[in-house]
Amino acid sequence: MKVGVSAGKLPSRIGMPLSGYRPIRRSAAEHRPLYVRVTLFESGAGELFIAILIDALAVGKKWSEQMKGRIRRLFPNRRVHVAIASTHSHSSHVNALCGDEVVVRVFPDVFVAAEPDE
Repeated sequence: MKVGVSAGKLPSRIGMPLSGYRPIRRSAAEHRPLYVRVTLFESGAGELFIAILIDALAVGKKWSEQMKGRIRRLFPNRRVHVAIASTHSHSSHVNALCGDEVVVRVFPDVFVAAEPDE
C-alpha cells in the first residue's frame, strides 16, 4: 500500500461573512489559516481511496458529488473511492463549499450579505 498526504491553504479576505452566526458576522482578521487536506491511499491492486477534509462549516451534497466526479475523471482506468468531509469551522466563509442552492435555502440573509458591495 502507498500513502500520500497534502494540504493547501484556502483563500480568505477581510470582510467575508462567517458561517453559522446570527446576526451575520464578518471576518476582521485571519487568526489562523483554513486548509483543505487530502490523504490518498493506493492499494496493491491500484485501487485509490481518497479522503478530503475541508475547514468549512459544511459541504453540500451537490458540490461534493461534482468534486467526486471531477476527481474520478482524473483516474479514468482505476477504481476510485472518495470521501469529503468538513471540520464544521465557523471561521470559514459561509458559502465556501455548499454551493449557492444550499446557501439560498438555509442561509438566505447570509447569501445576500456575501454579494459584493457596489
